[in-house]
Amino acid sequence: MKLYSAPGTCATAMHIALEWAGAPFEVEHLDFQGMKSPEYLMLNPAGVVPTLVADGTAMAEGAAILLYLTDRFPQAGLGPQNGRRRPSGATPLAGVPEWHIASLFLASFHADAVYDRRKRL
Repeated sequence: MKLYSAPGTCATAMHIALEWAGAPFEVEHLDFQGMKSPEYLMLNPAGVVPTLVADGTAMAEGAAILLYLTDRFPQAGLGPQNGRRRPSGATPLAGVPEWHIASLFLASFHADAVYDRRKRL
């Protein structure tokens, strides 16, 4: 897998999720010019990050990437597996800023895990 990212962007959440999953991946950091290059625009016509290329398919939306990683690496406990706390489809996420989705995904889906760890201490 390859994650296209830029420092200080919402792509950081995808990087964290890949690390937590223990997934084999590489990262390519892009600057603004790199995001507008013809090669990158073939992967992500919007010319923004994040983009994850996995199994020959490019995914260009942060929420889609996080849900993909949740399903691909269930043992990592990145989020609910199609449970009641998980949105069914993209409609509830339409119009929500990408950075907000990424931060909510990582924060809210791990709240129970953090609480459980504290109870054990």
